[in-house]
Amino acid sequence: MKQNMGADGRLPGVADPDFLALGLGGTNMMAMLWTVATGRRAVGVEERGDPFVGVHWNIRVDLFHQLGLIDRMMLDQYGDYGVPRHSDGSRFSLAERFYGPATQSGHVVPDEVITKYNNALHLVGRIDHIEFIDDR
Repeated sequence: MKQNMGADGRLPGVADPDFLALGLGGTNMMAMLWTVATGRRAVGVEERGDPFVGVHWNIRVDLFHQLGLIDRMMLDQYGDYGVPRHSDGSRFSLAERFYGPATQSGHVVPDEVITKYNNALHLVGRIDHIEFIDDR
């Protein structure tokens, strides 16, 4: 954290954000991505500690499309050299790391997928059939 601090020991980028997320669940994390993609500053504060290991979210396919839109907005906003890169020099893509036809789901460690340590995996699995049963 030291490298982000100003000479006075404060965090200058934290003051007066355009969006402040209290709690870093899925909704606030998406809101932070949208905020940054539009060229604004976002700050997130998590008070619960580390996320639980093995947590599963049921996410609709729309999230994949939103991540693709955020990728395009980031590229438009910050240019090719202003978006994050992998260690191999390729451009980081939220949608590509989330799901891709050339990769597969499996036992994943998110930071290994994101950093491309394991290039064969993506973060999500597919559900091809859902059945809702009302037992009232």
